[in-house]
Amino acid sequence: SLAGTVGTGEYRPTKQAIEAYESLSAELDKQLTAINKGMNSRLPRLNAILKAAGLPELKPSTEQVKPRPNTVS
Repeated sequence: SLAGTVGTGEYRPTKQAIEAYESLSAELDKQLTAINKGMNSRLPRLNAILKAAGLPELKPSTEQVKPRPNTVS
């Protein structure tokens, strides 16, 4: 993660590292706001359609999707 990279080492982060972190953090906040806005406005309508069709509703989750282990066949 960028925060981990910026925060490691024996010296303070460089000005460029701090600027990159701040810029990317701000962009991430914008994207998260857009996702939350979409979920709050569109998910109830989608769930109504699903319910009318007799299908299970979708529920938002903050659970992280775990990667599948690499298996060799």
